[in-house]
Amino acid sequence: MKHLVLLILLITGTASASGPVAPKGWGGSFSAELPNGTSCCLPADLNGTKLTGGAFVLISDDKSEFALFALTYSALLKEQWQLLERHPISTLSEFKFTIEPPGQFPHRAIKACTAIDKCVYWFMASPDAPMQRANNSFKPNLLRKST
Repeated sequence: MKHLVLLILLITGTASASGPVAPKGWGGSFSAELPNGTSCCLPADLNGTKLTGGAFVLISDDKSEFALFALTYSALLKEQWQLLERHPISTLSEFKFTIEPPGQFPHRAIKACTAIDKCVYWFMASPDAPMQRANNSFKPNLLRKST
């Protein structure tokens, strides 16, 4: 039941005490939107388990920085948070992130941008592997169809 509630919360983009619990030290914001108007949380199955976790931008307890986290679930419903990158809070208004469809990567990937031309991709090679950053030579296939 807990995971059904999590799925509903992630799909609607609302925050609640019954949703996932932020990692220790990262509970500094409960806003559903970032200062630039984009969502703080994007639901997605990032590892192919058919369980919805997603990408989250969380603010540190002391509000000095923000971080991009990935939330995935194992086939046994074990919650796994992974810190992908962190930045000074002063750059939050420029930060954007999206979920990319499978194609170049085996599962959905996270595209994180600190500026228009400064983006990185995070992906999982297998359901049990941690998310990893794509190397700098990665170029997205703009002709692939979105799913």
